[in-house]
Amino acid sequence: MWRKTAWQKIGGFNENYTLAADFDFFTRVGLSYGAAHIAEPLTMALLHDDQQSKKEALMNEESNAIRAEFAKMPLEMLFPTHSFSSPTQQASACIAIGNTAMTLREPWYGEQIVVKPQAAALWYQRALEYEPENVTAQYNIALLAVIVGQIPTAKQMVEQLQYLLSKEILKDFYHWIEDSEKQGITQDILRKLPLMNAELPSLLVNLKETKRLKILFTMYGWNESGGGTTYPSRQSLLDYHQWFMTLLCFMQMVRILQSRLHTTWKKRLNKI
Repeated sequence: MWRKTAWQKIGGFNENYTLAADFDFFTRVGLSYGAAHIAEPLTMALLHDDQQSKKEALMNEESNAIRAEFAKMPLEMLFPTHSFSSPTQQASACIAIGNTAMTLREPWYGEQIVVKPQAAALWYQRALEYEPENVTAQYNIALLAVIVGQIPTAKQMVEQLQYLLSKEILKDFYHWIEDSEKQGITQDILRKLPLMNAELPSLLVNLKETKRLKILFTMYGWNESGGGTTYPSRQSLLDYHQWFMTLLCFMQMVRILQSRLHTTWKKRLNKI
């Protein structure tokens, strides 16, 4: 749910995107109004084979296009609480985002790592534009080359960097690449990815240090069999964290809502 003024300022959904318009919209909302990554489950969703987001080719094409535009934005828009006074700091910010693209866990895939190679490459390349000799960016590009199947190129890149890398990093790289050649790029291999990290403050929100948060959920076409974002009838993880919740449903008053769920939601809404 968002205010009309926010919709007007952001410009609504971009109708050029068939599947990823919401991703684009909320990215722009976050840039204008602020956003935080809360590293805990906040809701649940029922998935099925016929849902639109399962059209992975089109979803990836649109999402990559949005991420490509995102990578052109000034760093000050993406890190409003940080000041970048040197090329090294600017490069570090780009590397931090590139590393996120290399270790991304999208909510509908659970704990599965879903690497975004195109986005990672764009951010590492941008880091090198700020600081052409940045070793961290060059090394992480070599790791990316392994992931996309260019192992000889990756080895060659690291050989050129070997006198600039510690023995420990080199040992981890060659051990990891050996396992990659034997096993292929599995989830286990991705979890062991020996990335070099940029030195930037964490952008995560620590739930233990925050006050009780207020969240408004909106759901469209709710049903037990799947489709749309759902809030299962059992207790959500949000209940476990004792967060204040408001629920607003847009749906037909089907029998299941009128009977088993109506009383439950009525009790919740009365708490507002």
